[in-house]
Amino acid sequence: MGLIVGVPLAGTLIFLYGWQSAFTVTAAIGVILGIIWIIVYKPKEIETHRGVRLSTVKWTDLLRNRSVIGMSIGFFSANYVNWIFITWLPDYLYKSHHLSILKSGFASGIIFTGGIVGVFLGGWLSDYLVKKGFSRTIVRKSFIVAGLVLTIPMIATVGLHSAFWTIAILVWSDFMYSVAASNYWTIMVDISGSDTIGSISSIQNGIGNFAGIVAPIITGVIISATNSFYLAFLVGTGFLIISCLSYVFIVGPAKHLKVPELKSDHTLQL
Repeated sequence: MGLIVGVPLAGTLIFLYGWQSAFTVTAAIGVILGIIWIIVYKPKEIETHRGVRLSTVKWTDLLRNRSVIGMSIGFFSANYVNWIFITWLPDYLYKSHHLSILKSGFASGIIFTGGIVGVFLGGWLSDYLVKKGFSRTIVRKSFIVAGLVLTIPMIATVGLHSAFWTIAILVWSDFMYSVAASNYWTIMVDISGSDTIGSISSIQNGIGNFAGIVAPIITGVIISATNSFYLAFLVGTGFLIISCLSYVFIVGPAKHLKVPELKSDHTLQL
């Protein structure tokens, strides 16, 4: 929802008052919302229980685990394209399809709306199929692979002369990407047990979000060198394929990892 509101807002502010206003206003909104949250949110008392078991699983063991490695590679590779969308989409519409800054902001908001729909639909439908008795592993991986493969048409928008069809294809691509995204987060939960979910999500998220550093830089270098988005989108397509291969061939079944049984002397008395 932040992208749907924030990108059109930033485009409007830049159009009316210059680029500095986009940073100032959005930062102020963030601070105000943070203050409201501090005032309104009241932490609930958490009931504690005796006999809470401490996890003995080491990160070194998790970092060597096939599924953890596969999910981290897959998330990084898929997230690469997500960060192209987040950081370069308005500029792409402005420079390649000659939309004004104002129109590119609102067009980006429309495109990201497709992503919101996709993430809700992908998560709900995959859970529905699992409840109907389909293999959890097949369902999760199928949604990821199908979603990422059907994101690839984004490259067809390079050189397309119709703004309408460009936006329509990009809505589709972001929709399908989000269908995959809802399931690569879900399969991480499926694979993580209660003893490892915090650690595994940290590893996947930490490695995956390096794409937020790498993708904008590589994309900018490519665009500067070629004066075109085609090669940048082609590189993104390559990362989508790597992600698919990782989830299919490296990530194991969507079931909890087996961890050593915890001994009684590893029990925390509260």
